[in-house]
Amino acid sequence: MVCVFISIFSMAGLWTFASFIPLYLTQVSQLSVSAMGLVMSLFGLCTIFWVVFLPYSSDRTGRKPAMVGYALMASITPALLFLFPQSTISIVVYVAIGGIIMTLTAMFTSIIPVESVSPALMATAGAVIMGVGELLGSFAVGISGTLADTYGLPIVMLVTALAYIVVAIIALGLKETNRRRAKDLGQQPSPVSAEV
Repeated sequence: MVCVFISIFSMAGLWTFASFIPLYLTQVSQLSVSAMGLVMSLFGLCTIFWVVFLPYSSDRTGRKPAMVGYALMASITPALLFLFPQSTISIVVYVAIGGIIMTLTAMFTSIIPVESVSPALMATAGAVIMGVGELLGSFAVGISGTLADTYGLPIVMLVTALAYIVVAIIALGLKETNRRRAKDLGQQPSPVSAEV
């Protein structure tokens, strides 16, 4: 259930960010269309790194610390773009760590649920988390668009940053599901994670 609420706010942030970032980079950050394309291509390449590194690092640190830490890191990119939209540093940070926004999904829709429920419920758990999150989270795009019409386009980055801060707060309610890390912390691993 914690992952369901994480999914709602994370998908709200992801869809808002992905929907508005090309427009934001050209209209607010004042990049040319070709420069925006180059920046987004570099962003895509760096995202490949996060696809591998984020789950790998959670094997070492534990799922809960990874979710909290990476959610906070995910909030940095939109926060910088909101505060300093035309700064080179903001663009570099977007390219370097913005991919966390795109790859954090694997943690709460797959890795944590698989370690939390019995094998018979693994697919169902992932589907419920993803389905509810995408359904309810998608409303954030329309809400963000309405806010942008009223307060200006920069507000969409503030919405994204706040969504990931909420994700980090909700993630504090997770129990550690990584069996090895739970033992290192002196916690009793759940029977389900012990089986997997």
